[in-house]
Amino acid sequence: MLERLQTAMKEAMREKNAARLSVLRLLIAEVRNESFSTGKKRSEEEVVFAYLKRLTKAKEEFGDRDAVFKEKLNFEISVVEEFLPKLLTEEELRSKIKELELSGTPISLKTVMPVFKGKADAKMLQGIILNWS
Repeated sequence: MLERLQTAMKEAMREKNAARLSVLRLLIAEVRNESFSTGKKRSEEEVVFAYLKRLTKAKEEFGDRDAVFKEKLNFEISVVEEFLPKLLTEEELRSKIKELELSGTPISLKTVMPVFKGKADAKMLQGIILNWS
């Protein structure tokens, strides 16, 4: 992932896209700083997910007070999402949960969430599991 980020950064530099370049530099710094931090070592993908989560939370907390700031956050989120794997759709999730159920895995948030970490929207997955019968 770091290589993809660096390649995209070089493209943004060539295109003189300052906004995109700024976001990519922040992402690269996040990934690189992870290797220096103490505590649990996370993968590059997990670091990018964590960064996306912080952006999304900031967007939710800030609300509609400042349209320019919200627009900036939306742009940053769209750039970050380019480097994450595509999330499973609701139908794909239901199908995979059904497979887990048929294999004998008990269907609960505790057993299913780790299986789909980084592959599915957590809120969507939670809704499916809570309504699973």
